Amino acid sequence: MTEGRGEACRDPSKGVLKILPGGRRLLGPAGETILRVLQQHAKPIGGSCGGQGTCGECKVRLVNRAPKPTATDWAHLSEDEISSGWRLACAHALGGAATIEIQSQTGELNHKATHDRMGPIQMPDPIVRLRSVPPSASPDDDNRSLEERIRETLGDRIHFTPWAQQRLADVPEGEKGAVSIMESRGEVIALLPETASEVCGLAIDVGATTLAAHLFDLTSGRQLGVAASRNPQGRFGADVIARIAHIRRHSDSGLAELHTAVIDGLNTLIDRLAAESSVSPVSICGVTVVGNPTMLHLLLSVDPRGIDVSPFVPAFTNSIRRAAEDVGLAIHPQAIVETLPAISAYVGADIVAGMLATDLRACRSTALFLDVGANGEIVLALGERLLDCRRTRVRGCLSYKGCPRSMGRSTRSESTESRSSVQRSQVPSRSGSAERDSSPPSLSYMRLQSSTRLDASPVTGHRSRSGSTERGEPDASG
Repeated sequence: MTEGRGEACRDPSKGVLKILPGGRRLLGPAGETILRVLQQHAKPIGGSCGGQGTCGECKVRLVNRAPKPTATDWAHLSEDEISSGWRLACAHALGGAATIEIQSQTGELNHKATHDRMGPIQMPDPIVRLRSVPPSASPDDDNRSLEERIRETLGDRIHFTPWAQQRLADVPEGEKGAVSIMESRGEVIALLPETASEVCGLAIDVGATTLAAHLFDLTSGRQLGVAASRNPQGRFGADVIARIAHIRRHSDSGLAELHTAVIDGLNTLIDRLAAESSVSPVSICGVTVVGNPTMLHLLLSVDPRGIDVSPFVPAFTNSIRRAAEDVGLAIHPQAIVETLPAISAYVGADIVAGMLATDLRACRSTALFLDVGANGEIVLALGERLLDCRRTRVRGCLSYKGCPRSMGRSTRSESTESRSSVQRSQVPSRSGSAERDSSPPSLSYMRLQSSTRLDASPVTGHRSRSGSTERGEPDASG
């Protein structure tokens, strides 16, 4: 696939991909698919099937010398599109050089954010507190260290992170003025400028399709802003199975790409929120994150392989607590980033957050909590018991992972939908080979006794409960 020797890279092992409009040039390995080159350069493009040639979303128009259409092209593109040079990026390899136009993608989800605002909320136990150490009454005669002054104010049981301990030396010798510190559950995690007057927190929902972020003032409980956008990981596949398959194909580099994609998406939201709310990103000192287990693994750059194969064991389900700089979020480097716990490989922290937010266990009557998605969860409250029903595949769901639907069917052409619906998914086995998954959708039940352990407190300050979790056996009847 070339357009002239003048555009080609001098290195025969590399190819040049020119993107219109704009004329940006991307360098990629010759022989690699155009889709893969676009993914490696974080160029937004559809691809919910993860490059398997079944979704028909990675449409590009070859401006000059379009290659001969493949069977995959004919399966998803009309005759007019093919004659106009449109092809599927997953079905064609990069040669010496090519110029392409990418089909426009769905824009930001500001319409969703505008309907997702709330009034002030109570903050009984925020994840981070802004504490002030008063100035010395007699600075000329006061020979106490800054650490001693902090301990006298906050108590002897206060601990210092290594980062905060090192920053004690940054305060000029002899400086005895007021000092603001960032404290989280008995630990000093950072020293802030004397003028610091606010500490903010983020509540983030990392969805397979959508990223949503809520910015709060952790002192007053006032919501400062909310923003939402598409999850950039969508270019690697619409669902968690496709994204895990991407890691299986590309190993550590695939995991790094997925991690970078979601972090870039979140940092874009954070920049927008900070600008709209006139808040410095450095003042964001606490973050609580929810999402399904695969999304949380990718956020923290933890390999999720194991979630998509029997016996479906994630690397972690407990609450994870890390510094923002270790995760990659562009806020205060020592801000606390905490995920809520998950229940199992396919019942995640988003469901736990919903149960906490609605205080489902305190409900005196029978109640249902529903999460409608590609993988649908239902939590039934029966007195002191919580029963979770998970349908592993919800076919025909009206909100199937970002694929727009109308009356239960995709808004893409009916012929494309019908062809895609009969193709069985390829599920990797433990040995690494692909096995056809032809089993019917199944239901698995989990009994969450009144002693269910929920060890994380979200940024809004809901208290956690402790105890043990008892799991029931899956119902094999489907």
